[in-house]
Amino acid sequence: MPQQLELDAFKSVSETRFAPGDILLVLSVLAAPGVLRLRREPVSLLPLFMVGTLAYGLIVTLFRAGEVTAWAINVKLFGALLLGVWFFVTAHHVSEGWGPKIIRVWLIGMAVNGAIAYVDWKWFDVLPFLDAKIDPRFGGMQYDPNNAGAAYAVALVVHWRYGHRVFRSSAVRGSLSVLFLLLLVFTRSRGGLIAFGIAALAIFAATHISVAKLSRFAFIAFAALLIGASSGILGDTLSDWERRPDTVAAREGQIDEALRWFPESNGLGLGLGESRERRGKITHNTAVWLTSEMSAVGLAMFAVAVALPIHAALRRKRDDDDLAMAVLGANVAMVVASLGIEALYQRQWWLFIALCIPPTMSSRTAASAPPTVELRSG
Repeated sequence: MPQQLELDAFKSVSETRFAPGDILLVLSVLAAPGVLRLRREPVSLLPLFMVGTLAYGLIVTLFRAGEVTAWAINVKLFGALLLGVWFFVTAHHVSEGWGPKIIRVWLIGMAVNGAIAYVDWKWFDVLPFLDAKIDPRFGGMQYDPNNAGAAYAVALVVHWRYGHRVFRSSAVRGSLSVLFLLLLVFTRSRGGLIAFGIAALAIFAATHISVAKLSRFAFIAFAALLIGASSGILGDTLSDWERRPDTVAAREGQIDEALRWFPESNGLGLGLGESRERRGKITHNTAVWLTSEMSAVGLAMFAVAVALPIHAALRRKRDDDDLAMAVLGANVAMVVASLGIEALYQRQWWLFIALCIPPTMSSRTAASAPPTVELRSG
């Protein structure tokens, strides 16, 4: 199962933001069945809308600047095409009933990935390709600790709501819960923690939670704080948070600048890749990036990417409440995280959008199930 694997040293080799994880995406696509049977679900239109939005951005760039940067073509457009094809392959496997196993393998992969990266980051430093040492922040095997924070927030919320379905041992479930929580905290990602908190609130709002369960959650949180305070871990963590570089002002400046550029474009948008070309950095807000470069088309793309998966997840409650809440939490977490990072290309977001698609043989009768569509390769 492809991971969000972005080794820092790979940047100097490829001279792009392409990651080794993209190689795994390509391999998973090459290993796909010759015929992809997909349910006709609205979320299946999202990859097409994404590629169409970026193609519009390329046209605007050609119209305004007369040329398109290699970044826009290779990283943005080609990266979107790769994600889109991978989405359809993943959606096929989900529709065939492989969703639970996909979640299980993804959670195991996130745990192994994070544990190895943390040991190398904190103690031994034996893996030369893990060069991203942003003290005191832990970035896993990714370029940006904020990206890692979003991924671990998704892993934590999904494991919380679905871990009991894929891991029989309570000891394993408890260990993974602690691991994902610690990895999230060690990223020092404000966006990741906020994303997890809002995702949890969304799940509580969509689920009937008894007073007893709420009391248990409160007790666990209080016990964790007490253990952290008495052991000194909490104090050390707060000290590390104080030493964390403050990026809020810089990102607010990026957003303000991008919004000022929008009226300059006469409502067309700057064009794909142009904000990075002007500033030298990407805009760390997915909605603002899409709007500034692709105008109303980009904003509509973001709105649809927010609304369709959440609506699809809520529809799945009557078939599988646990899976529906895990998918809902994952998508809410990614929407919130996307306000502080450029999240459109985050693999886990597209994975849990694909998991919104119900299996072909569901609790409903085959006669009442929506029709399927076949995509033939070759």
